[in-house]
Order: sequence, then C-alpha cells, then structure tokens
Amino acid sequence: CGSSCTTGTMTSYLIAKKNPKHREIKYVTFGGTGGAAHEAKQKLAGYSFPGGNVKDGSKVAKKTFAWALFLLMMTSLGGLDHEQKKVMDFLSALANEVPDWVDALPWFTQSQIFQKVLQQRNVPDEYLFIQTDFYLPQWYYGVTGDNASNWDLTELNRMHSDASQAFEKF
Repeated sequence: CGSSCTTGTMTSYLIAKKNPKHREIKYVTFGGTGGAAHEAKQKLAGYSFPGGNVKDGSKVAKKTFAWALFLLMMTSLGGLDHEQKKVMDFLSALANEVPDWVDALPWFTQSQIFQKVLQQRNVPDEYLFIQTDFYLPQWYYGVTGDNASNWDLTELNRMHSDASQAFEKF
C-alpha cells in the first residue's frame, strides 16, 4: 500500500486512534525478513510509502546553478574576491553532490502530506512510522496483479485464512 492508499489508510488509522469509541482500525503486514513478530513490528509499517509529489531535480538544480552564476558574476564585477570564493565553494560543493555515475539529478519533494489529527506533533507522513498491529511471517505468491482471474486461489485462501487470525485477536 503506497501513496494514495497510504494517505487513506493512515488518515483513517490516526482518526480512529483519536476516537477509539467510533471505529477500530488495525494494520496487518506480511513478508519482511521473517522472524519473531516483535522484531518485525519494529521494522514493518502497514504501508510501503507515503503520499506526496516529487519534482524533477534538474529544474531545481538549473535554477540554483543559474542563481549561483549570477552571484559569481556580480561578486566579480563588484571586486568582492572573498565573496566570490564563497560562491565558487558553493558551486563546487553542489557539483560534488552529484555522483559521476549518475545520468540524471535526483528528484526533490515538491509536496508533502500532513495528518491534521496529530496537531502540534505534525510532521510529513514520510517521517511517521506506525507499527503494524499484526504480523504474518510469510510471503504470499501469485495474489497480485491487474487481472484477479490469474491469481492463485489456493494461495489467496491461505493468505485470507492467516490474515483472519488478526481479527480474532482484536
């Protein structure tokens, strides 16, 4: 579950935690590296990645380089050698951030999602970690894809049977 799915489930989950009399929502997670449930719960969340948008890093980098070159020109024209060195150091450091083997610049976070229910403790969703409530220490194969008629029904029944145990415990 990622992006839009995470936004919906995390919002519902946090609202339910704030108002437990109205609804109870739990995360069920499977897979991971296996092992004991208490170990898995420290590493696995009920979602893959939170929502938000990214922006092409080359657009950000071009504007940053253009602004730095403008500053370099202005410090040069103004005879501000000490300031010119600062701009050169900045440009050098910026260029060094991009590894030689990369054929494109990284993308940057453009918009983030915040959970209003957290109020003052609010941080972007990407910095939240909500432990799974119930962990299934297995992998289920052949139960995903766009065409459900191609799914492995035996495996799907096993997954549903295992997951139903989570609801008995709550």
